[in-house]
Amino acid sequence: MKNKLIAQRYVRAILANISSDQNDSILNDVAMLDLIFIDEVKQKLCSKLLRNNKKKELASLLVEGTENKELWLSLLLLLVDKNRLSVISEILSGIDDAVLAAQNKERVLLKLATEQKPEIVDSIKARVARILNKEVIFKIEIDPELIGGFEAISDSKIINASVKNSLEKFISGR
Repeated sequence: MKNKLIAQRYVRAILANISSDQNDSILNDVAMLDLIFIDEVKQKLCSKLLRNNKKKELASLLVEGTENKELWLSLLLLLVDKNRLSVISEILSGIDDAVLAAQNKERVLLKLATEQKPEIVDSIKARVARILNKEVIFKIEIDPELIGGFEAISDSKIINASVKNSLEKFISGR
């Protein structure tokens, strides 16, 4: 909980320093940085065995391909100085959520039991977008455990139209 509160402060500070015309480049950068800051990288960067000057050098290299390099470098250098690099994932997630919300967009994980025809996927996507009343950015996964149907999972809602869910409800008597 403490890390989430700390991350929210950094998110608010970053959002105060970007304009709406930067939203798309910020989202692109966040997606890239999210791929970079996997657990192993964060562990190494947070190690007490690594000196701060080396951490700063690495931070500079990690933001090299971003569109808003100065912003990200400033953030990472500050996190190194404050010994708070461990909250980078929460910060990136918070920025992503806030920028998408400002654009009335939401990310949704669409799990399908099997590959479907594009028309079927498009109709599911359209219905989910209507339910959420937002522009939706979908990530599609195949999950055979659903048996049939789909699940649409967002931060605000879960739509479970899977055969597995129907069977579980039937068996439990719900």
